[in-house]
This record gives sequence, C-alpha cells and structure tokens, in this order.
Amino acid sequence: MKKEQVLAKMKEDCLVAVVRAKDKVQGEKVVDAIIAGGINFIEITMTMDEATPLSSSR
Repeated sequence: MKKEQVLAKMKEDCLVAVVRAKDKVQGEKVVDAIIAGGINFIEITMTMDEATPLSSSR
C-alpha cells in the first residue's frame, strides 16, 4: 500500500489505538485483541521503567 493510500485510510477510519503494556507478552495480547476488533491502526508506545520494551519475557 502506498503512503497516500495509508493516509487516506487513516482519515477514513478516524481511529488509532494506542497501546502501552507492562511487557511484550501483555502488549501482544492487547494488539491481538485490537486487530480482532477490527481496528486497522495501532501505535505502540515504548515507555517502560525497566528492561527494553522489545525484550521477550517468555
């Protein structure tokens, strides 16, 4: 999808989910639920007190 198409879809949807999770596992669960709910755009914040946001806790 081209940049112009993405921007047009964002304007059409008028919704971006913002996710802030305590760890990667929780974040993945939340993102899966958002996608299942039909939301097309997701922002994942990378603010955590400890560790790195993308490190696996599994």
